[in-house]
Amino acid sequence: MSWRADSRVIRASAGYGKTETLCLRLLAMMLNDPGMIRKVVALTFTRAAAAEIYDRLLSLICEALNTEDGIEKLRLKIAAGVDADAAAAVAETGLRQLLGDLVDAMGELKISTIDSFFYQLVGVYSIELGLPGRVELAPDCDKATADALLREALHASGGGGGEFLDACRESRHGEEKKSFFSSCVELLGAIGRYGRHGGGSGFWGGDFGMAKLEAKEVLETAFENCERYDWGRKSDDYRKKLHGVFSECAAAAVPDYRFRAETLVTLRKFFAVLNGFPAEKPDDFKQGWDYSGVADDIKILVGNARKVLLAQCARRSRGLGKLLEAYRAIYDREMLRKGRINFSDLPLLLTEEPLDSYALNEIQYRTNSRFKNFLIDEFQDTSRLQWSALLPFVGDNGEGDHSLFIVGDVKQAIYGWREGDSKLMGEVRELHGLGGEPLDRSFRYGQDICDALNHLFGKGSGQGSAVEEFVARLRQVPGKVDAAAGAREAHAAEAQ
Repeated sequence: MSWRADSRVIRASAGYGKTETLCLRLLAMMLNDPGMIRKVVALTFTRAAAAEIYDRLLSLICEALNTEDGIEKLRLKIAAGVDADAAAAVAETGLRQLLGDLVDAMGELKISTIDSFFYQLVGVYSIELGLPGRVELAPDCDKATADALLREALHASGGGGGEFLDACRESRHGEEKKSFFSSCVELLGAIGRYGRHGGGSGFWGGDFGMAKLEAKEVLETAFENCERYDWGRKSDDYRKKLHGVFSECAAAAVPDYRFRAETLVTLRKFFAVLNGFPAEKPDDFKQGWDYSGVADDIKILVGNARKVLLAQCARRSRGLGKLLEAYRAIYDREMLRKGRINFSDLPLLLTEEPLDSYALNEIQYRTNSRFKNFLIDEFQDTSRLQWSALLPFVGDNGEGDHSLFIVGDVKQAIYGWREGDSKLMGEVRELHGLGGEPLDRSFRYGQDICDALNHLFGKGSGQGSAVEEFVARLRQVPGKVDAAAGAREAHAAEAQ
């Protein structure tokens, strides 16, 4: 084999032809090394997209074999889209052989969704992962399972007074208006991704938030100093905007003090600059505000409020940890140990250490040794947990025979609701030193739409979150903007 694929990250705009770019690379790999057909993994996010990759591979080969100058056109495509050396392997004999191999090996090809790839690995290594020899997906039982297992835990606690019931109360600390049972179900869905084993007591608060609060007398003195201070032209604004906030801070001498929602909004602005205060002033309290005579007093009041809120967060976190530990014990018994798994279990099973940590290392080593090249489409929708599970498989083991090809577009990120993080594209590119030119032309729409997208997202964007960049650039658009509620709120705040 004269050509070997390198690793790279490609940012491709909508309409450029991301799937064809990936398929040309995949085709070049298989033509240059016929054995690659069982050593390569191509992943995407839907079964339809996976089927499109397979269909496009077959179409590229058939078009080359059945049209005039087709082989030469394919050779030019691979030379332009992959590498000139890779194109040298494009020949009729190799294409016909590969077409037959692709059809014969259809059931063995690793062209699938990420979830499907994980499921296959869990099925193969179920014993090593502490599961029964046979596993099955139970994708539709989330709510029913959570309800049933929660009821069992509540019944076991005798309906009150038990540790689990106390944990549930703590987990909804500060949100007592929600129904007890619905809060528990909601929390389980939100914290389940933190692990089957709960992460340990240190992960869930530990001594965090146990800092000693200021004495009541100290807080009252600091508040009195603020009240007597000459605020000059800002005296009326102080009465309207800060008097009530500092009054509550003075009363917050106990860890369970409840701040009003509007007070928390102002406090967060002070928290953001507390370490640099008063040289650094909070938003909405900058121009015309002189804090020189009461800076230390404000630091006492706001700093103590932060300790109170941290203590409350730590208390809720400890409750969440107990809740997750109790629930997971029952979930393991009733679901995992019976071979019933959910999609959300798959990356957890492949990243957490089983009873024997050697087993997980063995799984990662064997998978990494078998599959040499990974191609991931629509990478902007990959979650950090999924990437953590994939990373040990895609890394080079020192022999220089592995490659990673990532293609995506942060402007098309749509899976944030299931933890997809578009920031990963830029981070992976930088951390692993991967090259790759952006494919920044579109053949799907005209220049006007391209210009609008470039203005909103920034040409060449891709290092940060697509949503964050989108909202940030919306704030710069002159005139009325109705595209995003977040931008409207920001505009209104700035106008005050």
